[in-house]
Amino acid sequence: MSQESRKKRYEAKQKSQQSFMSKIKEKQGLLLGALVVVVVAFVIVAILTSGVLNNGPEKNAVVTMEIEEYGTVTMELYYDKAPNTVRNFISLIKAGYYDNTLIPRVAKGFVVQAGRNDEKKLDYTIKGEFPNNGFRKNDLSNARGTIAMARNSSNVGTIKAENSAASEFYINVANNSAKLDGSYAVFGKVTSGLDILVKISKLDNDGSNGTGDGKPTKDIRIKSVTVETFGFEYGEPTKIMK
Repeated sequence: MSQESRKKRYEAKQKSQQSFMSKIKEKQGLLLGALVVVVVAFVIVAILTSGVLNNGPEKNAVVTMEIEEYGTVTMELYYDKAPNTVRNFISLIKAGYYDNTLIPRVAKGFVVQAGRNDEKKLDYTIKGEFPNNGFRKNDLSNARGTIAMARNSSNVGTIKAENSAASEFYINVANNSAKLDGSYAVFGKVTSGLDILVKISKLDNDGSNGTGDGKPTKDIRIKSVTVETFGFEYGEPTKIMK
């Protein structure tokens, strides 16, 4: 075999090896690209699950309310259904707003209402997050054990009745869906201690809101209200200043 033939054969062999290595590298690149896609997808799912991208908590906040002489009531809050309402509630709890306050209203077979209705009323309100106020996201019902914001039944100055909620909230001790759904911002539910609230709802009252509905004739004091947010920062609510 001539030197020229050996050279051509060598060059052909080199090209073949280079083509083979090129195909291997191409396959490696495709595999690496697929792996990157899988990893990125996994990270995105993890972030979405943790609530970083959708601005929501990984776990519902848990509220603990200590009622003097009666015991402990725990509740969970549904940020995904009523975000600003939950932010407002948590902000007030952290400020100690509900500590050492009296329950202003009980209604047998209906609700127990809590929150300040005295001279320490707030200088703002919040938008009502419920369907009849244009907030369709909140489809929670006033079922037994749920928590919702109390509000005025008529406009006060420039504040619409639908946007008049501030600090007072009520807990349904019966299923009040037919009567209240769509017109009040439900934002949580009692997870333990509902029997305590049912008992309190049956206490004698002054009838100031009608038969069996009014201020308890005996003081019922909320000693403290605390909240566990599991590390999620809810921030301050959007306010409507009076």
